[in-house]
Amino acid sequence: MTSAAAPVPPSACRREMFAAVGIAPSPHRRLLIGTISKSTVIDFMFEHMRLTVRPYDYTDDNQTLSCIFAEPPMSEPPRSQPPGSQPPAGPATGPASASEPFAGAPDDGDAWLAGLTPADMEAIYCNPADAFSGKDELPIGAGFAAGCWLDELVPGPVLSSFSQETLECGLGSLQDDELVGVLRASRRLASWQAAVEFWAVGELDARRLRESGRPGWSRISEYVSSELAAALTLTGRSADTLLCLSRDLARLPMVLRALAEGRIDRARAEIFATELAALGDVAAAAIADALIDIAGSMTTSRLRYALRRMVLTVDPAAVRRRAAKARDDARVETWSESSGNGALAGRELPSADAIAADRRISAIARALREAGAAGTMDQLRAAAFV
Repeated sequence: MTSAAAPVPPSACRREMFAAVGIAPSPHRRLLIGTISKSTVIDFMFEHMRLTVRPYDYTDDNQTLSCIFAEPPMSEPPRSQPPGSQPPAGPATGPASASEPFAGAPDDGDAWLAGLTPADMEAIYCNPADAFSGKDELPIGAGFAAGCWLDELVPGPVLSSFSQETLECGLGSLQDDELVGVLRASRRLASWQAAVEFWAVGELDARRLRESGRPGWSRISEYVSSELAAALTLTGRSADTLLCLSRDLARLPMVLRALAEGRIDRARAEIFATELAALGDVAAAAIADALIDIAGSMTTSRLRYALRRMVLTVDPAAVRRRAAKARDDARVETWSESSGNGALAGRELPSADAIAADRRISAIARALREAGAAGTMDQLRAAAFV
């Protein structure tokens, strides 16, 4: 009875895979294969290595194939020889032969590195971007060009690694479309990390609520805000804003998901949260789901306008309820400008009162100008304001 073939060592599979497609195996990136055509990988897997690949890890030949290869169970002997070929001589067991490179006992891990020449080592530790592309002459930032795989890659460790290495190699050598691609990638990475921040704040908030044993206790929010302020070096108001924003987004999972995937940025996520805050969970989720797919192609002002129109259509009273609630926080704020001058503003005032005050200031400024006062209209308005 012929015994089953010996298991294929992972390191041998990886070396053979890289060799088949002409890529130097980089020990610190062995499991990840990038920018290799799907047909090349699949042909190699089924003709040489008998590996399995998760079908949802790739899409089409023109997009990046980032897949983790897994060895199948070796409970049956390797595929039989094609018709007309000579069967291998000798039993299936025993040391590896030239015709059966994967037969025999597993190799000794990475000991094969010890016998490499300096030139071999330089090829192995080549630039990751060259290894992923399979072309040593490909510039480091070429993948960020318009339409290339890094230009549309979802944010994550892979995109972050390539972005960092492109930065280290210098942005001055990039073409214009490659530089814009790096810029777009940085925004997607920022969105991804913003989503991570919101998830982390939400988890911290949930833990403190569970630990208190009194989920409805209003003081819990104060404690969580204080903890956030201490951990992130924030003012109390900024910590409160972050906590409230995290809670508002927690009921809009599609918005957080789009933020994590880099399809919208933090500013657009905040607009979803603030504009839908007055609605119930079901209505807010329905409106967010209707606009989330096109939100990334809209400016923040257009997105805010579209959300307000939909809120008015779904629940006209929601806008009035939100305004009435916010008026409880009416105040006058003063702060220092970056120039060293001061600023003064009224916040959360009734709309009619704010419009009337603005017109009264303009009327006083026009009277000052007609009386011969020096200065522009803005300067005269500012003088009338104070």
